Amino acid sequence: MTTPVFNLEKSLQALIYVANRLQKKDFHKIFKVIYFADREHIAKCGRFITGDTYVRMKYGPVPSAIYNLIKSNEYPALFDINGYTVEPKVDADTIYLSVSDVRELDDSIKKYGELNMNVLTELSHGYAWISAAKNGYMSVEDILKEADCEKEYIDYICEHIALQKSLL
Repeated sequence: MTTPVFNLEKSLQALIYVANRLQKKDFHKIFKVIYFADREHIAKCGRFITGDTYVRMKYGPVPSAIYNLIKSNEYPALFDINGYTVEPKVDADTIYLSVSDVRELDDSIKKYGELNMNVLTELSHGYAWISAAKNGYMSVEDILKEADCEKEYIDYICEHIALQKSLL
Protein backbone atom coordinates (compact mmCIF):
# COMPACT_ATOMS: atom_id res chain seq x y z
CA MET A 1 0.00 0.00 0.00
CA THR A 2 1.37 3.36 -1.02
CA THR A 3 0.94 6.44 1.15
CA PRO A 4 1.93 9.95 0.05
CA VAL A 5 4.76 12.19 1.26
CA PHE A 6 3.35 14.81 3.67
CA ASN A 7 4.11 18.47 3.05
CA LEU A 8 3.58 20.47 6.26
CA GLU A 9 3.71 23.98 4.81
CA LYS A 10 1.45 23.22 1.84
CA SER A 11 -1.00 21.47 4.16
CA LEU A 12 -1.16 24.42 6.55
CA GLN A 13 -1.68 26.84 3.68
CA ALA A 14 -4.30 24.61 2.02
CA LEU A 15 -6.15 24.35 5.34
CA ILE A 16 -6.13 28.13 5.79
CA TYR A 17 -7.02 28.72 2.14
CA VAL A 18 -10.04 26.43 2.30
CA ALA A 19 -11.24 27.58 5.75
CA ASN A 20 -11.10 31.23 4.67
CA ARG A 21 -13.38 30.50 1.72
CA LEU A 22 -16.05 28.39 3.37
CA GLN A 23 -19.15 29.75 5.04
CA LYS A 24 -19.21 26.83 7.47
CA LYS A 25 -15.64 26.10 8.65
CA ASP A 26 -16.15 22.80 10.47
CA PHE A 27 -13.62 19.96 10.37
CA HIS A 28 -15.90 17.70 8.32
CA LYS A 29 -16.46 20.19 5.51
CA ILE A 30 -12.82 21.33 5.40
CA PHE A 31 -11.54 17.75 5.37
CA LYS A 32 -13.87 16.69 2.57
CA VAL A 33 -13.07 19.74 0.41
CA ILE A 34 -9.34 19.04 0.84
CA TYR A 35 -9.82 15.32 0.16
CA PHE A 36 -11.68 15.90 -3.10
CA ALA A 37 -9.10 18.52 -4.17
CA ASP A 38 -6.24 16.13 -3.36
CA ARG A 39 -7.93 13.26 -5.21
CA GLU A 40 -8.55 15.31 -8.33
CA HIS A 41 -5.10 16.93 -8.23
CA ILE A 42 -3.21 13.64 -8.08
CA ALA A 43 -5.39 12.24 -10.86
CA LYS A 44 -4.75 15.25 -13.11
CA CYS A 45 -1.27 16.42 -12.06
CA GLY A 46 0.41 13.35 -10.57
CA ARG A 47 0.77 14.59 -7.00
CA PHE A 48 -1.31 15.44 -3.96
CA ILE A 49 -1.62 19.04 -2.87
CA THR A 50 -1.03 18.22 0.79
CA GLY A 51 0.66 14.83 0.69
CA ASP A 52 -1.47 13.84 3.66
CA THR A 53 -2.49 10.25 4.32
CA TYR A 54 -6.24 9.81 4.57
CA VAL A 55 -7.85 7.65 7.22
CA ARG A 56 -11.18 5.89 6.78
CA MET A 57 -13.41 7.36 9.49
CA LYS A 58 -17.14 6.97 9.98
CA TYR A 59 -18.06 10.17 8.13
CA GLY A 60 -15.50 9.83 5.34
CA PRO A 61 -11.80 10.40 4.67
CA VAL A 62 -9.87 12.41 7.24
CA PRO A 63 -6.42 13.86 6.46
CA SER A 64 -4.43 12.34 9.31
CA ALA A 65 -1.62 14.88 9.74
CA ILE A 66 -3.86 17.92 9.18
CA TYR A 67 -6.28 16.59 11.78
CA ASN A 68 -3.41 16.14 14.24
CA LEU A 69 -2.14 19.66 13.53
CA ILE A 70 -5.56 21.12 14.28
CA LYS A 71 -6.13 19.05 17.42
CA SER A 72 -2.64 19.80 18.82
CA ASN A 73 -3.21 23.54 18.38
CA GLU A 74 0.51 23.97 17.54
CA TYR A 75 -0.16 26.95 15.30
CA PRO A 76 -2.15 29.46 17.38
CA ALA A 77 -0.83 32.36 15.27
CA LEU A 78 -2.47 30.85 12.18
CA PHE A 79 -5.90 29.75 13.40
CA ASP A 80 -8.18 29.27 16.40
CA ILE A 81 -10.08 26.06 17.06
CA ASN A 82 -13.54 26.51 18.55
CA GLY A 83 -15.04 23.08 19.12
CA TYR A 84 -15.00 21.59 15.60
CA THR A 85 -14.60 24.91 13.80
CA VAL A 86 -11.40 26.36 12.36
CA GLU A 87 -11.13 30.15 12.43
CA PRO A 88 -8.12 31.34 10.42
CA LYS A 89 -6.31 34.42 11.75
CA VAL A 90 -4.37 35.00 8.53
CA ASP A 91 -4.74 34.65 4.79
CA ALA A 92 -3.10 31.66 3.16
CA ASP A 93 0.40 32.31 1.89
CA THR A 94 -0.15 31.13 -1.65
CA ILE A 95 3.57 31.21 -2.41
CA TYR A 96 3.49 27.63 -1.08
CA LEU A 97 0.62 26.60 -3.36
CA SER A 98 1.05 26.11 -7.10
CA VAL A 99 -1.37 27.48 -9.67
CA SER A 100 -2.78 23.97 -10.10
CA ASP A 101 -3.12 23.57 -6.29
CA VAL A 102 -5.16 26.77 -6.03
CA ARG A 103 -7.26 25.88 -9.08
CA GLU A 104 -8.14 22.46 -7.64
CA LEU A 105 -8.87 23.86 -4.18
CA ASP A 106 -11.15 26.50 -5.74
CA ASP A 107 -12.92 23.86 -7.84
CA SER A 108 -13.44 21.67 -4.79
CA ILE A 109 -14.74 24.60 -2.72
CA LYS A 110 -17.15 25.51 -5.50
CA LYS A 111 -18.36 21.93 -6.01
CA TYR A 112 -18.51 20.73 -2.37
CA GLY A 113 -18.40 23.83 -0.15
CA GLU A 114 -22.14 24.34 0.11
CA LEU A 115 -23.12 20.69 0.53
CA ASN A 116 -24.40 19.47 3.87
CA MET A 117 -22.71 16.87 6.04
CA ASN A 118 -24.92 13.97 4.93
CA VAL A 119 -24.30 14.59 1.24
CA LEU A 120 -20.54 15.07 1.75
CA THR A 121 -20.40 11.89 3.79
CA GLU A 122 -22.19 9.90 1.10
CA LEU A 123 -20.03 11.34 -1.69
CA SER A 124 -16.81 10.60 0.20
CA HIS A 125 -17.70 6.95 0.82
CA GLY A 126 -16.25 5.91 -2.53
CA TYR A 127 -13.99 3.07 -3.59
CA ALA A 128 -10.93 4.23 -1.60
CA TRP A 129 -12.95 4.63 1.59
CA ILE A 130 -14.73 1.29 1.16
CA SER A 131 -11.44 -0.50 0.42
CA ALA A 132 -9.69 0.72 3.59
CA ALA A 133 -10.06 -0.96 6.95
CA LYS A 134 -12.13 0.87 9.55
CA ASN A 135 -9.86 3.60 10.99
CA GLY A 136 -7.19 2.44 8.51
CA TYR A 137 -5.21 4.32 5.91
CA MET A 138 -6.58 4.80 2.42
CA SER A 139 -4.02 3.87 -0.22
CA VAL A 140 -2.87 6.09 -3.06
CA GLU A 141 -3.71 3.21 -5.42
CA ASP A 142 -7.32 3.11 -4.25
CA ILE A 143 -7.71 6.91 -4.34
CA LEU A 144 -6.48 6.87 -7.95
CA LYS A 145 -8.81 3.97 -8.80
CA GLU A 146 -11.68 5.98 -7.32
CA ALA A 147 -10.67 8.82 -9.66
CA ASP A 148 -10.91 6.40 -12.63
CA CYS A 149 -7.17 6.40 -13.38
CA GLU A 150 -5.65 3.63 -15.47
CA LYS A 151 -3.37 0.98 -13.96
CA GLU A 152 -0.26 2.20 -15.79
CA TYR A 153 -0.75 5.72 -14.41
CA ILE A 154 -1.37 4.38 -10.90
CA ASP A 155 1.82 2.30 -11.10
CA TYR A 156 3.77 5.32 -12.33
CA ILE A 157 2.52 7.56 -9.50
CA CYS A 158 3.27 4.90 -6.86
CA GLU A 159 6.80 4.41 -8.25
CA HIS A 160 7.33 8.17 -8.12
CA ILE A 161 6.18 8.31 -4.49
CA ALA A 162 8.49 5.40 -3.60
CA LEU A 163 11.37 7.29 -5.21
CA GLN A 164 10.52 10.44 -3.24
CA LYS A 165 10.49 8.46 -0.01
CA SER A 166 13.85 6.84 -0.82
CA LEU A 167 15.40 10.31 -1.18
CA LEU A 168 14.17 11.57 2.19
